[in-house]
Amino acid sequence: MTEITSAKIGEFYDSTDSAFGTLFDGCIHSGYFADGAGTLTEAQDRLTEQVLRAARLTAGSAVLDAGCGHGRPAVQAAVGHGALVTGVTLSAAQQRTATEAAEHAGVGDKVRILVGDMTDLPFPDGHFDAVFAIESIQHVPDQAAAFRELARVLRPGGRLVAADYVSIRPETEEEAGTAAAVLQLAPLRSAQQWQQAAIDAGLTEVRGTDLTSAIRPSAAAFSAEVRSRHDVLVAAVGEQTTDMLGQAVALYNRRMVADQGYLLLEARRP
Repeated sequence: MTEITSAKIGEFYDSTDSAFGTLFDGCIHSGYFADGAGTLTEAQDRLTEQVLRAARLTAGSAVLDAGCGHGRPAVQAAVGHGALVTGVTLSAAQQRTATEAAEHAGVGDKVRILVGDMTDLPFPDGHFDAVFAIESIQHVPDQAAAFRELARVLRPGGRLVAADYVSIRPETEEEAGTAAAVLQLAPLRSAQQWQQAAIDAGLTEVRGTDLTSAIRPSAAAFSAEVRSRHDVLVAAVGEQTTDMLGQAVALYNRRMVADQGYLLLEARRP
């Protein structure tokens, strides 16, 4: 199977920055559809809000967005909750895009975006009041290392919240290999493995909530966005890249959204 490295993940998101920026409105993650219909962007914001509420943010909270993408969740935390957010991404292109998003939203003073690795963060112990990760730990081959590092930078009493796909059926070696080669995705883990990784990292009050039914409509929503934005995508990134993006979205839908589970994980550093 293709070896996944931090450098390769960064290169993947550097190469797809413009395409994802055209396809989505600042969120590179699934949507939460339990509270009604609406657009994919609205559903993505609802999922982000589920995460932010679980993190129990207050005005002035120091927050880490681990795997911040294009920055919309970080901006949402700053605008809606008054948080002071540090976003970390492996992609220099995403760092620029997310920084511009924060400045455009008028919260450039509350959101800073860095290029960095969530398994080797440049922060002292206990630096953050809360940490959240939305569909980013799915890339990390060493899940235990990610949880240890995210727990390390939490202050005592701080909360970690992760939202991500989990296995509810075994995936084949071929499925895992294709996902690694095309999307830089690590093998899927079960909800139990996610919770155990948090416990092993020294976190307590570990709780998992099954969001599968609310997330699954994202598959149709992703496909609809590819179709509705086809001409705009072609104008922005060309026919070949648009076709490759459509294939990547179809693979993500098959491997993750339409056929696996989704977990909202909450934990606390004692």
